[in-house]
Amino acid sequence: VAHQQGQMEDAIAAYVGALEQAEQMTDLSVQLNSQIGLANIFRETGKAAEAMRHSEKALAIAKTIGSRENILGASVTLATALNWSGDYDRARDVLLESENLMDAQRLPYAACAFWNQLGVTHYYLGDFKKALYYYRKCRSIAGKIGNGQWEGTATNNIADALGEMGMQVQSLREFKRALTIYSRIGDEH
Repeated sequence: VAHQQGQMEDAIAAYVGALEQAEQMTDLSVQLNSQIGLANIFRETGKAAEAMRHSEKALAIAKTIGSRENILGASVTLATALNWSGDYDRARDVLLESENLMDAQRLPYAACAFWNQLGVTHYYLGDFKKALYYYRKCRSIAGKIGNGQWEGTATNNIADALGEMGMQVQSLREFKRALTIYSRIGDEH
């Protein structure tokens, strides 16, 4: 709750406390969630090294647990931190390493996050065609499950990629579509 309310110091303290307890009880699930929470907070507060450290720990824990969803989620967390710090090649490699675990039917929300982050990574690498491909995969899944947030995010990203490819008319059409989606779900994006 503190994290969602922007109370970062309180959120860090809560995650660290949960992590310490989970380590004592060897509760890997709580350790994983705490590491991901810390990674996200440190990324949001501009502490790249800390974000990376907690992201890498989260992925190692997820692999120990062995759950597809956890590995995919931790891979996305690490790729986000890597992209944010400019290590785009490594971000791509982290995602591609876990791509074989993707099951969009069973894990549609994880699939949306995964495909979107792979699109973001290719966007940063300057491969806008591949970025577009992955953004469209994300949007397709989001549309099928009725997740307006992911659908809007993917559509906005599609518009960005089209703009970078010089396709201004299509880009504008997609931006308008994204605004319509955001308006429909009540997101003041």
